[in-house]
Amino acid sequence: METNIYGDVLTVTGDDGTRHHIPLDAIASWGELLGCDTDMETVAAIIQVRSNRSDPGVIDPATGRTAWTSAYEQVERDELADRQQTRMAALHPVLTESGALSPDGREETRRLLGLDAMPVMEDADGRLAATLAGVADRIAATRDRFRRQSIDYLTDHQR
Repeated sequence: METNIYGDVLTVTGDDGTRHHIPLDAIASWGELLGCDTDMETVAAIIQVRSNRSDPGVIDPATGRTAWTSAYEQVERDELADRQQTRMAALHPVLTESGALSPDGREETRRLLGLDAMPVMEDADGRLAATLAGVADRIAATRDRFRRQSIDYLTDHQR
């Protein structure tokens, strides 16, 4: 496996020659939405979903819900709770694709994307870890910005 950073894009070339171009913004947002513990875990999830083409797209045309909707709802709810907006957080439900309440929107999204267990890159090596370590601060800052922006539209209406 070969890895490089070009600007704000991680390029991962597998041993089979398959190349993935992954924006650092995607690593930050996918990591937050899927609840990944590490950036390497996030990269593995991105590659797995892309390789398996397991994102189902719109799953409910009437509401426009996608596999990602419950994860966004969970991020919004968590961020509201972190800002001590407990009333708004309590009024902001996280739903499954069928409309039932979900205890963990990230788990629902992982299930819909075919990521029942968090993926592990069997061929991940020190090069990927070193490459990601070199941009960890940039990914963390982007992740924080993503989290804040996830509810700005909710809290702006309250002012």
